[in-house]
Amino acid sequence: MHFLQFFASSIALFTAIGAASTPPTATVKNGTLQGRHNEQWDQDFFLGIPYAQPPLGDLRFRWPQSIEEKWNGTKDAMEYGYSCYQYKSNFNLSEDCLTLNVVRPSGYDNQSLPVLIWIYGGGLYVGSSADPQYNLSGIVNTASESGQPFIGVSINYRLGVWGFLQNPAILNEGSSNAGLLDQRMAMMWVQENIAAFGGNPKKVTVWGESAGAQSIGLHMHSFGGRDDGLFSSAILESGGPVGASLNPIPFYTSAFENLTRTVGCYDGGSGQYATAHTEALACLRNLTSEQLFNSNYTVVWNPIVHGPFLTAYPSQLAAAGHFMRVALLTG
Repeated sequence: MHFLQFFASSIALFTAIGAASTPPTATVKNGTLQGRHNEQWDQDFFLGIPYAQPPLGDLRFRWPQSIEEKWNGTKDAMEYGYSCYQYKSNFNLSEDCLTLNVVRPSGYDNQSLPVLIWIYGGGLYVGSSADPQYNLSGIVNTASESGQPFIGVSINYRLGVWGFLQNPAILNEGSSNAGLLDQRMAMMWVQENIAAFGGNPKKVTVWGESAGAQSIGLHMHSFGGRDDGLFSSAILESGGPVGASLNPIPFYTSAFENLTRTVGCYDGGSGQYATAHTEALACLRNLTSEQLFNSNYTVVWNPIVHGPFLTAYPSQLAAAGHFMRVALLTG
């Protein structure tokens, strides 16, 4: 069954959610969250949960940073957060978009349910967990009715230039592939916090379609195939690690120059590594979100082989046996 069929029945469901007399709560490492109850399918929704610091200012383009401070009182988790910046979208956009959503079936108190993490596709330049077809209610309901309940998690991650800007200065500071590290940070959040919702962190499946499947394939080969226990099984639909566009840094030379010239950040830097373009990168971090958004319509930025996250092409890593050994369903 195509993945959209699982979600289609839940597209209109969110609008029917009412407030329960006692809203559901969950206490995670940063404090207590208050969600909302879905009476129609007897589910609890916790929406727009931040899993990393807002990637703003100097954190723009960098790897995500965890949230260490605790909030006072109870944090509202009743509405989807902002979607990450992208083009041709009807979503509410912001760079402060690193959030995730938890959908759990009610009536399984004191149990330790399996967990499914959904990573949307869209070429790594469009997509959002706020898309109604991805709210996970349908598949969570189907699983519960079949006697195999689980908790669903959907995540946002940075897209396009915000998540995959590639240039020598980015490589030099170790910030390449930030969008993929967003996904990894969300998986780490699940490991640390999903038990608070009744989930089992040792039974996590990651599921992605298209670019989401490509992303999971790269995670399976990341850090030389090191298994950090972030997931124990994976579903790759219409994508995988081999065949993905992983272009070397010279591929982006003209794109980066055009971008920086357009916004007035060109510094004349040259060279493939060392300190090339450091001033231009600092300038890009000082732009408003709107300035960056309006300057970069046509360029598709993709992951790159660089640094500890991706030490070689996935085909090379697979041939050398450097990949995670997890249960895998692909097609």
